[in-house]
Amino acid sequence: MKRKADSAFFLNKIIGIVLALFGFVLFGFAFFKLYEVNLNQESKNAQKTFDLLMTKLNTLQEGQSTAVTLQGFKNADKWYFIGWSAEIGVDQKPNKCFFGEANRESCLCVCPGTTFGECQEKGFCRDINFENVAVYGDTNLSQLVQLEPGKRIVLSTETNILPYIRLSKQLFEITVSKQKNILTLVDTDSDVIRTEIKVPFSSSKPQP
Repeated sequence: MKRKADSAFFLNKIIGIVLALFGFVLFGFAFFKLYEVNLNQESKNAQKTFDLLMTKLNTLQEGQSTAVTLQGFKNADKWYFIGWSAEIGVDQKPNKCFFGEANRESCLCVCPGTTFGECQEKGFCRDINFENVAVYGDTNLSQLVQLEPGKRIVLSTETNILPYIRLSKQLFEITVSKQKNILTLVDTDSDVIRTEIKVPFSSSKPQP
């Protein structure tokens, strides 16, 4: 009797472990599918936003400019509008830009990152019938500072405008301008991003 009871006990334990593992695998699979669906939806929303921007661009004539209002979406701040002029080398822009007449046209993309590799892998690109495309996003303010006891000394300051526009989860606005041989996009709601590089303080005095 005891042996049978022990066998039944271990059998129940094994069945419980198998069921737990099965439930864990099933939960992981469901979680992955949900993540995949959300990722696909995010990509579709980015492409939809990009298509709307391109539609507005195509209605502009040379010498005109306009403000384009775009609808944000979930995780939109992980996507960027980026442009590459025709003169940019083939090793510095996505292969998706290699279309148009003899590959001499500029291109505009929306990408889940700011490198041409990220654009090539998951981005969406369109050819632009201009020799140059200029994109102006947030302003990056970088300071080189030295922290001393009771002091913060700014050694140098560098300011530059980032060459891409980050999309927003909310409504956002971009100013678009078409001039001779150049298409310009400016983030109307751009922010100032502050970065700080710290130089260690040394109290040691130079030897005579």
